Amino acid sequence: MVEARGKEELVLRYFAARVYRDRFKGNISDWLDNFMEEVLLKTFNFNEDEEWKIFTALFDELRTKFGSYAFVKYRGGQPIGGVAPAYYEAVTCGSIEAFDNLKSLSPDEAKFRLAKIVESEEFRAVTGPGANSLPKMNERIRLIGRTFTA
Repeated sequence: MVEARGKEELVLRYFAARVYRDRFKGNISDWLDNFMEEVLLKTFNFNEDEEWKIFTALFDELRTKFGSYAFVKYRGGQPIGGVAPAYYEAVTCGSIEAFDNLKSLSPDEAKFRLAKIVESEEFRAVTGPGANSLPKMNERIRLIGRTFTA
Protein backbone atom coordinates (compact mmCIF):
# COMPACT_ATOMS: atom_id res chain seq x y z
CA MET A 1 0.00 0.00 0.00
CA VAL A 2 1.26 3.47 -0.90
CA GLU A 3 1.55 5.82 2.07
CA ALA A 4 -0.44 9.10 2.10
CA ARG A 5 2.53 11.23 0.98
CA GLY A 6 3.27 8.66 -1.69
CA LYS A 7 -0.28 9.03 -3.02
CA GLU A 8 0.08 12.81 -3.11
CA GLU A 9 3.34 12.47 -5.00
CA LEU A 10 1.72 10.14 -7.51
CA VAL A 11 -1.06 12.67 -8.18
CA LEU A 12 1.55 15.41 -8.62
CA ARG A 13 3.58 13.10 -10.84
CA TYR A 14 0.55 12.39 -13.03
CA PHE A 15 -0.14 16.08 -13.63
CA ALA A 16 3.54 16.85 -14.23
CA ALA A 17 3.88 13.97 -16.72
CA ARG A 18 0.69 15.04 -18.45
CA VAL A 19 1.25 18.79 -18.84
CA TYR A 20 4.86 19.55 -17.85
CA ARG A 21 6.68 16.58 -19.35
CA ASP A 22 8.71 18.61 -21.84
CA ARG A 23 10.52 20.28 -18.92
CA PHE A 24 11.76 17.00 -17.46
CA LYS A 25 15.56 16.90 -17.26
CA GLY A 26 16.22 13.61 -15.42
CA ASN A 27 15.84 14.60 -11.77
CA ILE A 28 12.35 13.65 -10.60
CA SER A 29 12.42 15.66 -7.36
CA ASP A 30 13.55 18.89 -9.05
CA TRP A 31 11.04 18.44 -11.86
CA LEU A 32 8.13 17.87 -9.47
CA ASP A 33 9.22 20.75 -7.23
CA ASN A 34 9.50 23.11 -10.21
CA PHE A 35 6.10 22.07 -11.52
CA MET A 36 4.42 22.52 -8.14
CA GLU A 37 6.08 25.91 -7.64
CA GLU A 38 5.09 27.18 -11.08
CA VAL A 39 1.47 26.05 -10.63
CA LEU A 40 1.24 27.61 -7.16
CA LEU A 41 2.84 30.88 -8.30
CA LYS A 42 0.67 30.81 -11.44
CA THR A 43 3.68 31.09 -13.75
CA PHE A 44 2.54 27.92 -15.53
CA ASN A 45 -0.85 27.85 -17.23
CA PHE A 46 -2.61 24.95 -15.51
CA ASN A 47 -6.37 24.62 -16.00
CA GLU A 48 -7.23 22.97 -12.71
CA ASP A 49 -10.92 22.38 -13.46
CA GLU A 50 -10.31 20.81 -16.87
CA GLU A 51 -7.39 18.71 -15.65
CA TRP A 52 -9.41 17.44 -12.68
CA LYS A 53 -12.20 16.28 -15.02
CA ILE A 54 -9.69 14.39 -17.15
CA PHE A 55 -8.01 12.91 -14.05
CA THR A 56 -11.33 11.70 -12.63
CA ALA A 57 -12.48 10.14 -15.90
CA LEU A 58 -9.10 8.47 -16.41
CA PHE A 59 -8.88 6.94 -12.95
CA ASP A 60 -12.49 5.77 -13.05
CA GLU A 61 -11.68 3.95 -16.31
CA LEU A 62 -8.39 2.54 -15.00
CA ARG A 63 -10.16 1.22 -11.90
CA THR A 64 -12.80 -0.42 -14.11
CA LYS A 65 -10.25 -2.01 -16.43
CA PHE A 66 -7.41 -2.95 -14.06
CA GLY A 67 -8.54 -2.64 -10.46
CA SER A 68 -5.44 -2.22 -8.31
CA TYR A 69 -3.12 -3.67 -10.97
CA ALA A 70 -2.80 -0.78 -13.42
CA PHE A 71 0.66 0.38 -12.35
CA VAL A 72 2.53 -2.80 -11.50
CA LYS A 73 4.90 -5.10 -13.30
CA TYR A 74 3.62 -8.30 -14.84
CA ARG A 75 5.21 -11.72 -15.17
CA GLY A 76 3.53 -14.45 -17.17
CA GLY A 77 0.50 -12.21 -17.58
CA GLN A 78 0.06 -11.93 -13.81
CA PRO A 79 0.52 -8.73 -11.79
CA ILE A 80 3.44 -8.63 -9.35
CA GLY A 81 4.75 -6.10 -6.86
CA GLY A 82 3.56 -2.66 -5.92
CA VAL A 83 3.17 0.57 -7.84
CA ALA A 84 6.15 1.23 -10.10
CA PRO A 85 6.43 5.01 -10.72
CA ALA A 86 7.72 4.68 -14.29
CA TYR A 87 4.83 2.33 -15.08
CA TYR A 88 2.43 4.76 -13.41
CA GLU A 89 3.50 7.64 -15.67
CA ALA A 90 3.37 5.44 -18.73
CA VAL A 91 -0.05 3.93 -18.01
CA THR A 92 -1.71 7.19 -17.00
CA CYS A 93 -0.40 9.33 -19.85
CA GLY A 94 -0.51 6.55 -22.45
CA SER A 95 -4.10 5.78 -21.47
CA ILE A 96 -5.07 9.42 -21.87
CA GLU A 97 -3.60 9.40 -25.37
CA ALA A 98 -5.70 6.33 -26.26
CA PHE A 99 -8.62 7.00 -23.93
CA ASP A 100 -11.51 6.34 -26.32
CA ASN A 101 -9.90 3.11 -27.49
CA LEU A 102 -9.21 1.99 -23.91
CA LYS A 103 -12.84 2.63 -22.99
CA SER A 104 -13.99 0.38 -25.83
CA LEU A 105 -11.91 -2.60 -24.62
CA SER A 106 -13.24 -5.21 -22.23
CA PRO A 107 -11.38 -5.41 -18.91
CA ASP A 108 -9.94 -8.80 -19.91
CA GLU A 109 -8.66 -7.46 -23.24
CA ALA A 110 -7.24 -4.31 -21.60
CA LYS A 111 -5.43 -6.40 -18.94
CA PHE A 112 -4.08 -8.76 -21.58
CA ARG A 113 -2.72 -5.87 -23.64
CA LEU A 114 -1.22 -4.12 -20.63
CA ALA A 115 0.50 -7.27 -19.39
CA LYS A 116 1.83 -8.03 -22.86
CA ILE A 117 3.37 -4.59 -23.39
CA VAL A 118 4.91 -4.18 -19.91
CA GLU A 119 6.48 -7.64 -20.17
CA SER A 120 7.96 -6.83 -23.57
CA GLU A 121 11.67 -6.21 -24.13
CA GLU A 122 10.73 -2.96 -25.85
CA PHE A 123 9.04 -1.62 -22.70
CA ARG A 124 11.63 -2.99 -20.29
CA ALA A 125 14.34 -1.21 -22.31
CA VAL A 126 12.83 2.14 -21.29
CA THR A 127 12.27 1.34 -17.60
CA GLY A 128 14.58 0.43 -14.74
CA PRO A 129 18.06 1.85 -14.15
CA GLY A 130 18.86 4.80 -16.37
CA ALA A 131 15.22 5.32 -17.35
CA ASN A 132 14.95 8.86 -15.98
CA SER A 133 15.28 10.66 -19.28
CA LEU A 134 12.68 12.48 -21.33
CA PRO A 135 13.15 10.27 -24.41
CA LYS A 136 12.61 7.10 -22.34
CA MET A 137 9.61 8.57 -20.53
CA ASN A 138 8.07 9.59 -23.86
CA GLU A 139 8.73 6.13 -25.30
CA ARG A 140 7.09 4.37 -22.32
CA ILE A 141 4.03 6.56 -22.72
CA ARG A 142 3.94 6.02 -26.49
CA LEU A 143 4.15 2.24 -26.06
CA ILE A 144 1.20 2.16 -23.64
CA GLY A 145 -0.88 4.43 -25.86
CA ARG A 146 -0.08 2.28 -28.88
CA THR A 147 -0.99 -0.94 -27.09
CA PHE A 148 -4.52 0.33 -26.45
CA THR A 149 -5.00 1.55 -30.02
CA ALA A 150 -3.57 -1.51 -31.81
